[in-house]
Amino acid sequence: MDAPIPAPTLMPHPRTSPTFVSVYGAQMIASIVNSVLYGVGAFVGMQYLKRYGRSDPILVKGTVFLLMLLATLETIFTDHQTYSNFILSFGDMADLNNIIFSIPAKYMLVYLTTFVAQLFFSACIWIVSSSLGPKFRLLVVPVLMLALLQFTAGTIQVALMSAAGTFLKLGNSQRMIIVVSIQGGGTAACDLLITFILVYIFRKTNTAAHRTKSLLDKLFNYALNRSAATSFCASLTVFLFYYSSGSFYFIIPSLATTHLNVVSVVCLLSSRSSLRDKIDSSMSSTRKDTSRTYRVPSFVAVKRTQAEDEERPAESENTEPSGSGSGSGSASGSGSRRSETSRRSEQSERSLERSEGIERNEAEASTSSAD
Repeated sequence: MDAPIPAPTLMPHPRTSPTFVSVYGAQMIASIVNSVLYGVGAFVGMQYLKRYGRSDPILVKGTVFLLMLLATLETIFTDHQTYSNFILSFGDMADLNNIIFSIPAKYMLVYLTTFVAQLFFSACIWIVSSSLGPKFRLLVVPVLMLALLQFTAGTIQVALMSAAGTFLKLGNSQRMIIVVSIQGGGTAACDLLITFILVYIFRKTNTAAHRTKSLLDKLFNYALNRSAATSFCASLTVFLFYYSSGSFYFIIPSLATTHLNVVSVVCLLSSRSSLRDKIDSSMSSTRKDTSRTYRVPSFVAVKRTQAEDEERPAESENTEPSGSGSGSGSASGSGSRRSETSRRSEQSERSLERSEGIERNEAEASTSSAD
């Protein structure tokens, strides 16, 4: 079964001879991996719609629903191709050479899902950058250009598949490797640029609150993890398509990109609630910790003043004769010291309230930016 077979190729001169394992085995692996990732995406998508289906705006819910619909159709067309190759046309090499309708349809859905996810993150950049000034909104322009580039190249690739009709004719086209490289490179570059811009905007938002910085670090992790997964799959698709031509191993990361985009968008939206809970808990712990920090010194200061008051009259009795004048002077000194301590305590509490308000506003601003 590992001997070369007249299997379909997508390049005029493949680097490796196509075999049953490298072509149809890779397609079966891609179908299995695609189905597993679709289950993950469908699960997180249903959890999102269950928890936030009523509270989120219709545009956000529509984006999630559209991504889930595209991922579902892509999985259906992928399974249709697998069923056709292994059941309906198995052993008929002439029939296997034909490009059935589900092949260009599934690739069109892959590129469309990637484009919708990139538009979603472009909208995030537009909203987040508004707090820094109008000029920072121009950062979304190169992201949109790269997103349009990869979608246009993907559309041309699908058009070439539909026009060729057979893998043999498609493999003789020199334009296929060009459009595949442009599409994969544009996808990887767009995802990396999205991550770079989000990190830059978050770093540009200076804050002195320690807990607000920790929340921004969590947003950095979300952006970096998302970019690492999708960019790796896009780059691996181009690498396998060129250096492992004659096989269909490039299908595995190509189809996985669809569901990684769905999961990244839905997880970012679902993480907002947990971030708000962490902000609330951090604010309450801040109030408790800082109140103890300020109350203990004031309590100690009052006790120390009372001890000094008790010692001062004793010293005055040893040095000066007792009298009403010295007693009244000690009492007035003790009262002034108590009033001074009370005034300092009130000032500390007022400054504490102002710092809590500033930190709370910064945390709410970072959460609204994530929305």
